[in-house]
Amino acid sequence: MKKLILSLSLVCFAALTNAQTAVNFNTNDCASLNHDLFTELDAGKIVVLTWVMPCSACVNGALAAQAASQSFSVSNPGMVVTYVADDYANSNCATINNWCASNGINPTAKFSSTVVSMSAYGTAGMPKVIVLGGANHT
Repeated sequence: MKKLILSLSLVCFAALTNAQTAVNFNTNDCASLNHDLFTELDAGKIVVLTWVMPCSACVNGALAAQAASQSFSVSNPGMVVTYVADDYANSNCATINNWCASNGINPTAKFSSTVVSMSAYGTAGMPKVIVLGGANHT
């Protein structure tokens, strides 16, 4: 019975951690600068994208993603791009900017655009963090 439970657990874990191909987006951020996801990935960048509501429950996850990105950046300067996006783009940029500033979150770019969609990456959750990299956009 233990072997069966272990086997099922491993299968579930493998299914949940399967790499997915990124969905490209090309949109302006909250500072009106244009970003194209695949251009960043093709340039060899690692993109850490955090979706938030924004809410108090999202702060710790967003800070953890930022800390991990900064830690990796120490040994790989200029290779990590961090994005924060509103979950369903129903909070305006002023709200996203204020939320990030008041919680010490300093991403490369902030978005409130439906084009930066989390639905391609599984179930919604707050915060939701994905890490993308590589020439195959995974």
